[in-house]
Amino acid sequence: SFFGPESDAGAKWVPDFSSGLVLVFLFTIFPLWADIAIPTEIGVCFEKNGKPYKKPVDFNVTCFGRHVWPHEPPSRLEEPLSKVFSFSAQCPTCGCKIEKAFHMNYIRVEYCDLEGTVSGKRFKVEKYAKEPVSDCKGDGFRNHCQLRVKIP
Repeated sequence: SFFGPESDAGAKWVPDFSSGLVLVFLFTIFPLWADIAIPTEIGVCFEKNGKPYKKPVDFNVTCFGRHVWPHEPPSRLEEPLSKVFSFSAQCPTCGCKIEKAFHMNYIRVEYCDLEGTVSGKRFKVEKYAKEPVSDCKGDGFRNHCQLRVKIP
């Protein structure tokens, strides 16, 4: 049994070695499991003049907010915003898929900006969203999300 061999009424319980290994494994691995980067496939589509943009776009997403650690007082939410998350990619045409590992734990995003380059011309979309991507679906091991932005 998990608790070692059956004992008589007066005998002391002594756990067997394998029980200890199981407990050590559970207490060391599971806390780490909850705080990992999740592989994410992002379907990207830029639009211009209401139509899907079919040319390559180099872009950088930068999100601003606060680091919020467990059990911190609410006064942390009054601190100035700082960069809490970013990623860069290139999308050859509307509908491309990019792979990123997202680690969004312990941050509270207030807004995200997107800067990019199209045909050598730079553009910026300020505060395009409160999250870097949207419409996420996943199973805890892999997410599938969307990024849709209108090019000015």
